[in-house]
Amino acid sequence: MKKSISFLIIIMLMLTLFPMQPMAASASFSISGPSTLVTGETGTYTVKVTVSDAAAAQATLNYDSNFFELVSGNPTGVWQVEANKSTTVTLITVKLKCKGGIGTSGSLSLSNNKVSRLTGGAPPSESVSCGGASKKVTVGVPKTPDPNATPKPLEGWEIVEAAADEAKEGEVIEAVMKDDYKIPESLLKQLIDNKNKLIVDFGTYKCTIDPAKLTDIKGIKSLNLELSFEKLDEVSEAAGGLDTYQLHFKHSGELPGMLQFTFKAEGNAPGDTVYLYYYYGEANVMEGKVSAVVDENGMLTFEIYHCSSYLVTSEILPDAISNFDNKSAQELEAANASLEDAKATIEQMQISLGEADNQITTLSGELAEAKAKIASEEAKANEEKEIDKTDSGVSAVVYIISLLAAALISVLLTMLLCKTGIFKKLADKRMYEHKESKRTEKQG
Repeated sequence: MKKSISFLIIIMLMLTLFPMQPMAASASFSISGPSTLVTGETGTYTVKVTVSDAAAAQATLNYDSNFFELVSGNPTGVWQVEANKSTTVTLITVKLKCKGGIGTSGSLSLSNNKVSRLTGGAPPSESVSCGGASKKVTVGVPKTPDPNATPKPLEGWEIVEAAADEAKEGEVIEAVMKDDYKIPESLLKQLIDNKNKLIVDFGTYKCTIDPAKLTDIKGIKSLNLELSFEKLDEVSEAAGGLDTYQLHFKHSGELPGMLQFTFKAEGNAPGDTVYLYYYYGEANVMEGKVSAVVDENGMLTFEIYHCSSYLVTSEILPDAISNFDNKSAQELEAANASLEDAKATIEQMQISLGEADNQITTLSGELAEAKAKIASEEAKANEEKEIDKTDSGVSAVVYIISLLAAALISVLLTMLLCKTGIFKKLADKRMYEHKESKRTEKQG
């Protein structure tokens, strides 16, 4: 016993005199993600670090820019805590898109990867560089799609919107939704613009949205398509217990068009005719809406434009209003066909009106051009008239001046002739005769 105590005392003295240096921090890094990508495919790559007795870690993921394109995420990651610990943490998560050709490859590697531990001394921490991890990614040959394969249904409204963006015009889109019944207005607009029919499977029922039967979706933001089949006692009592199914919609009021709802007719056999009634709760009145036949798969389909509470019976209710009037399903289908024809006629008329508007616009433009041409010609004619008037005035002045000039020339010629030739002799003779007459008068 004394020897054991002495041994312990010696060990304690040695530890006091020669304290053990703490072990340095250590870490191992790894890169995970797909090793093969098809050209254009996006892969998610993650960098993890397992540390031992460390409080911080860092690394940078390097990728071949000729092979990869960064889609999202930060290729540099940092982890830091307040005390040393041993754990595994995710440093980096990025999405990289493959842009290499078939048979090529690209590499992923780490740089500046290190861990640090707190020492409690001076300096307060120490860092240790670690070996880098790497990964090689190769471009694979894309799989040939199986033409007989059933496409996997989509999930989530955002995924459905993405599918609608890529769908061809007139293509049918199928989707599976779980606990999310509110279809956004933006998706309804996509369906209308691209003429895509949408079939949504909610588990206990399906809803089919045909964009050709939608009328007004502006301002709805979202449309709640939730439907429950719970049987309410008051409805059953109003139907005299003849209700085989009850349909209760979360949405209340008119729909932005005609929608189809399909569900399993567990209480009927294929070929059975059933009747859909609208239930007015406050008045406790039922109104017959439409009849339908259970299809060969045991499914029932109804097309409605107003949501509230409905009930389905296997026979006509005697006290209901608008009680089908013994109209057959064929007559109802004929009425629907007439409605579709009327819609087609209206659309054709709208097209014709549009063409007429275009013609009116064209004629208006031609008329405006003709008016402008006439105005231009009138202005030109007026200018020519003014020129004619000016020319006439100038001609008259020239004529008068010509006459005056002729008269003046005549006078000048006369005066000139009077001073020379025979006219001058005659003038001198008369002057002589005048002087002689005066002298004779004086002598006498």
